[in-house]
Amino acid sequence: MPRDVAPRFPDDGSHLQRYAAVFDAAEINSSFYRAHRRETYAKWAATVPRDFRFSVKLPREITHDLRLRACARPLLKFLGEIDGLGARLGCVLIQLPPSFTFERAPVKRFLTLLRRHFDRNAVVEPRHATWFEPVAEETLREFAIGRVGSDPALCAEAAIPMPNARVAYRRLHGSPRIHQLFHQPLLVLDSKVGIAHPPEPIANDEIAPIRRDWMLQARHQMKGFPPVTATVVPEV
Repeated sequence: MPRDVAPRFPDDGSHLQRYAAVFDAAEINSSFYRAHRRETYAKWAATVPRDFRFSVKLPREITHDLRLRACARPLLKFLGEIDGLGARLGCVLIQLPPSFTFERAPVKRFLTLLRRHFDRNAVVEPRHATWFEPVAEETLREFAIGRVGSDPALCAEAAIPMPNARVAYRRLHGSPRIHQLFHQPLLVLDSKVGIAHPPEPIANDEIAPIRRDWMLQARHQMKGFPPVTATVVPEV
């Protein structure tokens, strides 16, 4: 942990324990690239406070290789693994490749499969303009799936989370140059636990009224945030 921000965190404990003493959530991005054992997820869950929440990124095998088709086996395997998080599982993130156009029939088949086995929060981060048309939004609402608000945004609708969804999720990838700035910890705003922030609060008019769970993965430098990659939880 960088020396200049270390005093903001406890001295003792693992990196995750020290992080969780200040923030309320983390996005597990490493699950996109490789599987983690259920026991590993359970160990992470046991390490953090009761009100801490993890979001977990769906594996690229499902989203990028199989493109949500014929993916029952890897999906069930993934859901079995993340079940180790128990009540500390806040959301599943479904990030799609930029070439993935919206097609109602295969998307409905996948979401039907997902909802058959998973009834908790889930959001999709589409990166093709067809996902911001009314028919796509209707399909997501049918299955209670949120849509991520991203920065930089593909279009105006992509800049904010889908309104009136069960969960609102923001991902800030770095603007104007994507991924060129430090990856920053995830800031979660939760209707039950309040606003998680570093010891020095961040002024932001957009996040003042809290009406539902908000998850914000910040990948740009913000006042008071330690410049470390804290959104990827290492395997321990």
